[in-house]
Amino acid sequence: MKTIMLASLVFLGGVASHAQPPKSPLEGTWKLISGKWVVGAREYTLLRNNSGSQMKAYSKGHFLFVGKFEIDGKMQDNWGGGTYSVKGEDYLETILYHSYAEAVGRTFHFRLILKGDTMTVTGPVNPDDRETLGAQLTETYVRKD
Repeated sequence: MKTIMLASLVFLGGVASHAQPPKSPLEGTWKLISGKWVVGAREYTLLRNNSGSQMKAYSKGHFLFVGKFEIDGKMQDNWGGGTYSVKGEDYLETILYHSYAEAVGRTFHFRLILKGDTMTVTGPVNPDDRETLGAQLTETYVRKD
C-alpha cells in the first residue's frame, strides 16, 4: 500500500511540475481610454479632438486590435495584429497585418507600463520605427477581462 501511495505522489508531483507556463499579465482584453498620436507636426488626441474607440486583445504571444476613429471629419478604421514579447518595460510588437500597410513585417519597440488594470504603451522608442509607423504614440488602456 505504501508503494502505491508513494508512486501516486511521485506521479502527481510530476504532473504538477509540468503545468502550464505562467500567464502573461497582458493576456485578456483591453479598452483604449486615451490616446495621443503625433504625426509630423499634427497631434491627434482621443477624447479631446477626436472621437472613436479601440479594443486590444492578447493571448500567450499574439495580439489583435480593432478600432474606429474620426479624424478630420472622417471615420477611419484602425486594425492590426501580430506577435509580441515583454521583458520588464521593454515591449516588442511584430506586425503581421495592419490597416497601415507600411507597418506589416516590422518589429516595433515600445515602453510598456502596467499598474494594476491600467496599461500605458509609449513609443516607438527607435526614431526609425516612428518614421515607418508614421507616428509617435501614447496609448492608455484599461483591462476589460
